[in-house]
Amino acid sequence: MRELAGPGLDPGGWHRGLLVPAEHVAGALERVDRSQVGGQVLDCLGHRPPQRGGRHQSVGSSRGHVLHGGLGWAGVLDRKALVGYLLLVVTAIGWSGAWITARLAAHEAPELTVTVGRFALAGLALLPVWWATDRGRDGEMSREDWGLVAGMSLTGITTYTVLFLTGVGLAPATDGAVITPGFVGLSSVLVAWVFFREAPTRPGLAGAVIALLGALAVGWTGMRGAGFGSARATGDLVFVAAGAAYGTYTVLGERLSDSVPPVTAILLASTLGALGLAPIVLIVDGVPQVAAWSWKAWLNVLYLGLVATALSFVTYYAAVQRIGVERTAPALGLVPVFTVVGASVLLDDPLTWLHALGGLLVLAGIVLPAWARTAGSSEPGGDEIAASGEAAET
Repeated sequence: MRELAGPGLDPGGWHRGLLVPAEHVAGALERVDRSQVGGQVLDCLGHRPPQRGGRHQSVGSSRGHVLHGGLGWAGVLDRKALVGYLLLVVTAIGWSGAWITARLAAHEAPELTVTVGRFALAGLALLPVWWATDRGRDGEMSREDWGLVAGMSLTGITTYTVLFLTGVGLAPATDGAVITPGFVGLSSVLVAWVFFREAPTRPGLAGAVIALLGALAVGWTGMRGAGFGSARATGDLVFVAAGAAYGTYTVLGERLSDSVPPVTAILLASTLGALGLAPIVLIVDGVPQVAAWSWKAWLNVLYLGLVATALSFVTYYAAVQRIGVERTAPALGLVPVFTVVGASVLLDDPLTWLHALGGLLVLAGIVLPAWARTAGSSEPGGDEIAASGEAAET
């Protein structure tokens, strides 16, 4: 699985809202108690992150456990697991709400200014969490780690959020909630494959393609209904770009070393994003006239910073600690479902049978790799595309 935090993670969706890759959380949990982690560590697209030196890593055994086990009734009925699933539902609601508040406040405040406000608030809110959980645990960050965090900040923090906010100003949130996560999967597969020679498993690639079909179904709805030159069609294309930005972000975050704890990573990425974008805001938008903002604009900034980013990250990380990374992927597929229903009811955004079909396809694309992994379908070396698998090993 990949992200902890978005389209923004945040964007409610695949990893939408996930601001720190879940694969990175898995590494942190391994350090806490390596004996409690069972099965191959894979992300929700089926990637096997290489060890230092280029070899793939297998952790523990394949036996189920409350952290990384199967989906049997024993784990589901466990009180600790139940709390974990409830936390995931809270997280999914938090991320799906980001699409609704952003759509509600479209054009109420400049997108760049809202982005800075969002991550400045998130950084302040996460600082006490970092102080309580990660202070003293984070090792010395390498130059590569700093470069990766900077890249995460550029792609998944600033670029994604600006595109996300721009998109909801042009097209319905029901479009973006399906299109963006639908393109996150394929873009992350391609970035990992082309730039890092990291081949996906067959279930991972199949899941990405299925999710892409769901995104295309919704995109076709907008193109057909409003026309190719309409604002809605432009917004849908912006949602595609947002998915590509977030997919790149997840690949970069996946490669952070284990010496960088998750809270530290998201705190640094948020802070760098806010500080780096602030001078651009002053040049493009001038000094923000926050006193003149409407209640909708304030609601959006506060919700995005405190709920969709800071609170949802904390609840997601707490859920991962209770039920493990592998079990979170199917639950995160609820984000686009919650968003589509919520935007349709609260904002009167269009909801067609193609939106329903697209959302189900995206959900299936997220669940398939996780199910195949849990069922033991993704054996090391067995499901990779041969040529790429060889390349990844060299």
